[in-house]
Amino acid sequence: MARVLKPGGTFVLGIGDPDLMSRAPLFTGHGFRIRPMPDVEAALARAGLEVRRHERLTAGELVFHLLVTGPE
Repeated sequence: MARVLKPGGTFVLGIGDPDLMSRAPLFTGHGFRIRPMPDVEAALARAGLEVRRHERLTAGELVFHLLVTGPE
C-alpha cells in the first residue's frame, strides 16, 4: 500500500479485535493466524506506513480496530 499511495494519501485498515477473535472457533478452527495489535502496527511500520490514528470500536459484544495510516 505504501508503494501505491500518492504523497499524503491515506490507507484505512479495519480488523476484528485479536483477543476476541482468538476465542472464536470460527477463526481458530480454520487456521487463521491471529496477531496482536502491536504486531499489526509494527508490520504496517515495516511496510512504510505510519499509523496516524487507531480507534477501538465496539458494537455490542463485537470489538473492531480502525487504523488510519499513510506513507511515512
